[in-house]
Amino acid sequence: MVSRRRRGKDNGVLPYHGRLFCPAWLERYHGGFSAEHPEKKLIQKLARQIQLNVLIESEETIDFLNTHIETEMGIWIKVDVGYHRTGIRCNDGNTLRLQAQQIRNTPHRLEGLLTHAGQAYQARGKSQLIKIYKDSVRKINHARDRLAADGFSPLKISYGDTPTCSAVDHFEGVDEIRPGNFVFYDIMQWQIGSCREEDIACALVCPVVAKHSERQELLIHGGAVHLSKEFILDEKGQKIFGYLAHWDGTSWGAIISDSWVSALSQEHGIIHAGSNLIQNVKVGDMLAILPIHSCLVMDLMSEFTLVSEI
Repeated sequence: MVSRRRRGKDNGVLPYHGRLFCPAWLERYHGGFSAEHPEKKLIQKLARQIQLNVLIESEETIDFLNTHIETEMGIWIKVDVGYHRTGIRCNDGNTLRLQAQQIRNTPHRLEGLLTHAGQAYQARGKSQLIKIYKDSVRKINHARDRLAADGFSPLKISYGDTPTCSAVDHFEGVDEIRPGNFVFYDIMQWQIGSCREEDIACALVCPVVAKHSERQELLIHGGAVHLSKEFILDEKGQKIFGYLAHWDGTSWGAIISDSWVSALSQEHGIIHAGSNLIQNVKVGDMLAILPIHSCLVMDLMSEFTLVSEI
């Protein structure tokens, strides 16, 4: 796994997993997943070491935190502004008020409302993304205003998703953004319109292990365990599991428009190779694969090599 850029140390959203450690530089941890009951020992440990913020969306989790976590934490209520994956509906003022009151009766503090506008992944182009951002921010601020009228203030707004945070230049109405995959981007973000091709800053470098010229296919050592099985559909409805670029040993070039990863098994990837690529590539050559979803690829590969810095 190689990358073209590097950003500062992340002291924001990290996943809750038992493997999580608390490095010396970590001062603030904002759990991007609802607080998990089996992780109570980890939550308590982190709450003693750093400024810990956790996410909730149910009365049961508030009761759990009140019963098992004695160290004060910040609590954010997850609000649904249109994605409908999870969270309290933004117009459900009664539930929001009841949960805010329940948190007030714990040792913890209510920090604010948090949302993820995941519906932005269905958008195409900057204008659609900006429209989704404005609508989402309006909805969550309305929910905050209703809580403020009931005596719950000041409350912060945490907003995040890669597409809209990439499209918007000014973030009025929010206190923090969680722009997710803006560090690396990927083919999915490029298709949405969140970034340009040249903004994609990670690639998986894979060796060619077989060549089948008669059917214009290459076999690479790079399968589902490396790339995941995320895909996009092109204009013809074909599944694309990654796009190719030439690898010169230190970096990669532009996307090869007539070649792509067409199928994946566990360890292997099949490349549909255009005429020029199939004529010139040899077994043993290395190809750069621009991933569909770089978050999954980074998690699968665990580490990356920095090849240049922007």
